[in-house]
Amino acid sequence: MKCLTNLLSLACFIVCAGASLLQAQTTVAFQGGEVGDTWTFQAITNAGGAVPPGIVAVNARTGSNAIRVGGGNTACTGGINCITGGANSATGCAMHGNTLQFDPINIACLPNVQLTVHTRSQGFLCSGAGFDSGENVVFEYRLDGGAWTADQTMLGFNNYNWDYTDPMIGGTLPTVPNPWVYNVPPGITTIEFRVRSNFNRSDEVFYVDDVRLTTSSTAYAFPGTPGLWNGAVDDNWFNPCNWSDRQVPTPVTNVTFPTGSNNDIVIQGGQNCQCNNLTCSGGAGRMIRAAADPTKMLTVFGNLTNNTTAGSTVLNFSDGLPGTPDGTLNLHGNWTNNSSANDFVEGESTVNFLGTANQTITLSTIEPFESFFNFTVMKAGGDVVLAKSVQIGGVLSLLNGKVTTGANAVGVANFLPAAVSGHSPASYVNGNLVRAIQTGPGTRTYDYPLGTAANYELASFTFTNPSGFTAIGGFFNPVIGGAAPNISEGGFLYDQILNAGVWNLAPDLPFVGTYDVTLVERGYTNGGAASYIDVKRTNAAAPWTNPGSHVSFSEVAGVVTCTRSGLNAFSDFAIALSNTPLAANDVFLQATPLGGSVVGIDWSWDSDAQAGKFDLQRVHEGQTTLIGQWEPGAGHQITTQDANAPLGLLRYELLHTDLNGMQSLAASDEVWNDGSADAAPMLWPNPNDGVVHLQLGGSENWQLELLRADGALVLQHSGAANEVQGRFENAVQTLAAGVYFMKCTQAGKVYHIKMVRR
Repeated sequence: MKCLTNLLSLACFIVCAGASLLQAQTTVAFQGGEVGDTWTFQAITNAGGAVPPGIVAVNARTGSNAIRVGGGNTACTGGINCITGGANSATGCAMHGNTLQFDPINIACLPNVQLTVHTRSQGFLCSGAGFDSGENVVFEYRLDGGAWTADQTMLGFNNYNWDYTDPMIGGTLPTVPNPWVYNVPPGITTIEFRVRSNFNRSDEVFYVDDVRLTTSSTAYAFPGTPGLWNGAVDDNWFNPCNWSDRQVPTPVTNVTFPTGSNNDIVIQGGQNCQCNNLTCSGGAGRMIRAAADPTKMLTVFGNLTNNTTAGSTVLNFSDGLPGTPDGTLNLHGNWTNNSSANDFVEGESTVNFLGTANQTITLSTIEPFESFFNFTVMKAGGDVVLAKSVQIGGVLSLLNGKVTTGANAVGVANFLPAAVSGHSPASYVNGNLVRAIQTGPGTRTYDYPLGTAANYELASFTFTNPSGFTAIGGFFNPVIGGAAPNISEGGFLYDQILNAGVWNLAPDLPFVGTYDVTLVERGYTNGGAASYIDVKRTNAAAPWTNPGSHVSFSEVAGVVTCTRSGLNAFSDFAIALSNTPLAANDVFLQATPLGGSVVGIDWSWDSDAQAGKFDLQRVHEGQTTLIGQWEPGAGHQITTQDANAPLGLLRYELLHTDLNGMQSLAASDEVWNDGSADAAPMLWPNPNDGVVHLQLGGSENWQLELLRADGALVLQHSGAANEVQGRFENAVQTLAAGVYFMKCTQAGKVYHIKMVRR
């Protein structure tokens, strides 16, 4: 445009300036048949032909190539008009209906999008110009996947050539701008473009060149980087205008979040922002925020990697208000923090580990642990593997999958008993677990779901008024070491350790208080024992002990559960087993006539409660009668009566049956029942061969003297009836044969008995 006067120059400036504001400034996509062009297309034809559509090295507007749409053949068979029924379909007619269809282009968020296409018609090989009557070229577009729409149709008139000129000079061809320009309406997400030609003569070819899609925006590079956040418009993940390629990421998109972007990502309530890998980079600046609402969710199907500098706080899931749940992060891949532990501001958020394979937690700095609030393991396969220790301020939820710590540890800083939950044989800590313990008055139970790669080994502690420490940590060790136990308890000898391993647990400071412990062990190969107890030792070099009191044990489907109470120190813990019942030791039995048909019977045993059962029976004149059966439990003494005792010599026998079904005589006593409760002594058999029974009655103490026939004093005893009886019966076995005289005195009454020792 040439402006000739000042006034016209001013008008020209206004018009030109207005046009430049609308003029596209940035190329979105381009196709000119040259190397590196970004807009690909498909050449579509209804039939084959000698000269198919596509890029050719002739008739270029710029560069060295142009794009042939259709027409022409190598036979130079003129005069054949396929449109009006020409016959030679093997040559010219085979090219009828050629189409160039360009791929869809994402134009979301772009202002003033404009499509320009330069065109040319040219004769081909044979004589004559191109573009005859009855031929046409159609320019079509499709917006957001809708219907194809024709914007311009170029109709033929007579043999006609043109060469990218505007207007197209020559003949009376209807004027179509060259280039053809289409201004895309605002708000369109995708545009598709195609050009169709029905050139059909041997000497006609139609070309396009320099097909360009442009925008006035300079905020984007094209075609853009998938998953690169720039925050160009606002903080909304789901606004495509905030992404380099103007497409919201999908679960297969790798996302990069540079802290130098224009806006934070602020996840809203009810949103689930999804991607494959997520990488954060840069220094302090923008953040990914998800605070004050657990429905604000970020799901990473791949790995999460933080490459920011320390102090970026790039993952900020905290609203700073205690007691308010914050956002949720779902992670299927590895957690790699190459920055600082403080750059994940966890608040009261939840991180769910959900992968199908091993997921590693890495913190590259020297800080001792990576911090989380709620930490949930809910994996379809594999373990959560710690390359760095983790500290959990909320709840450790073990729903499916193990946490394998190696030399690292899971620390639960929340001292509430429910801070570790959900554990099972499918989900536990394979390695080190440290739990904060609530001290002070009260009774509280803490679970330690520990184990090995193969087995879940649970230890539970019920503390009563604990103090003096803040935390207890430990692990399950499959290597037992040390000496075997040698413990007698409850009628059994415990001389083996259940061989899956031992628990090692210890407080951070000396423990004060008492506790009960329940151990649940799996994976052993030496089970099936008659009895089990919990045992402990100071360390592998110390002997096994059994402090406190045994409560119960069970063995069901390869799992032994054993409980012990009243412990007051920590160390190694294990389950000891026994298949060796102890004999019923130090059992004492005494029968005393009480008058008439009643005989009182007292019996007791040593401090180790006898497992199994006791049967008490009476033998009289060769007839045996069962008096009763007892399971001794934790007691050590039984008092009962035989209310139907006959007169005469009675023998009472106490039989012990162990857990293997073996029965033995534990104790016996004989008594002469004459139907009275008189205290007169009785001695039998007499004469005897050293085995003798003396019966003293009454509740007063007795004095006993035994003299030889020559008057020499042989024995002298005093005390309660049972004591005097026992001492006398033992001493008689060592006496020489002869005649002896016994003097028994009680409460001033004197009784004399002659005894013959054979």
